[in-house]
Amino acid sequence: MMTFNFNLFSSDGSRRITNQINQNKVLLHYSKRSCRGIGPEYDLWIFTDGKVLYEEVYESEHGKEIMGVLSREEIYDLTILLKKDLDSSEHVKNVRGFPVTILKFKGRELEYHASIIDGALKTVDNKIEYLLGKLQMGIPALL
Repeated sequence: MMTFNFNLFSSDGSRRITNQINQNKVLLHYSKRSCRGIGPEYDLWIFTDGKVLYEEVYESEHGKEIMGVLSREEIYDLTILLKKDLDSSEHVKNVRGFPVTILKFKGRELEYHASIIDGALKTVDNKIEYLLGKLQMGIPALL
């Protein structure tokens, strides 16, 4: 059984952090873009030290920001998942009506529609969405 801990805080001052992110310490950057303005748009940064930054995006404005911390075990699990073959080339199609997800890690950038992917990329996407849901709800939980 793995433990999952988020130490949460929200701050208007965290907007400065998004402008000063040290890319060398970013484990991954996960971004969701809506289709034709429908649905949420946000950025999620997970850092190698376990820190997490979530920021909603509204047409050139910043929305809600949440910061948290993942356990070492969660960081390890994500690192292992990101080492798998995540080739999404067959899934990168402009499909009208589907939001676009962008996953950046280790100098790679994958762009895909989360609702039509499978395999290792789907596993990674599900894990990130699960962690994001816990962060947004502010719930420390057990996996």
